[in-house]
Amino acid sequence: MTLDATHPSDDDLMLAVSGYNASRFVLSLPQASAVWRAGRRVMVAVAVPTSLWIALNMAISGGYSAGSLFLVNNYFGSPWRDEGRWRYWYIEVLLQLMIASMVAVTVPGLRRLVTVRGAHPLEREAAAVASATVAALKALLG
Repeated sequence: MTLDATHPSDDDLMLAVSGYNASRFVLSLPQASAVWRAGRRVMVAVAVPTSLWIALNMAISGGYSAGSLFLVNNYFGSPWRDEGRWRYWYIEVLLQLMIASMVAVTVPGLRRLVTVRGAHPLEREAAAVASATVAALKALLG
């Protein structure tokens, strides 16, 4: 089967579910400080065991770079990615999207959109996703 935009891969679905859960349980908290506290807890719970696992693999078999260890291999790793050592890209993308989303929802105007009282939960999540998308596009396009 060929994957294209009409047939998302498992990774796309995992990122969508992760994004939904982050927007529901972290990004929609009432205060920006609570968002940062909860977001840091989630990111530490994901990043620390992953980095420890990569460090163990580096010690046993080698081959992983410092970019992999610090979960920034997409910026500092091998451009060819053909050695099979870029296996943790999902974790890298998840953490980077969490940071971008948390920055986006701490902007006061966007914060009000995300924390609308009485709004349907999906409306809040859609506002969080839209906020994150705007912030990511601004960061990418300058």
